[in-house]
Amino acid sequence: EVDVAIVKATNHVECPPKERHLR
Repeated sequence: EVDVAIVKATNHVECPPKERHLR
């Protein structure tokens, strides 16, 4: 579950975390 935190932080810079949440 550590990947999720990293992806969220990285995605937050490029795109909103909402899109990642849907996936």
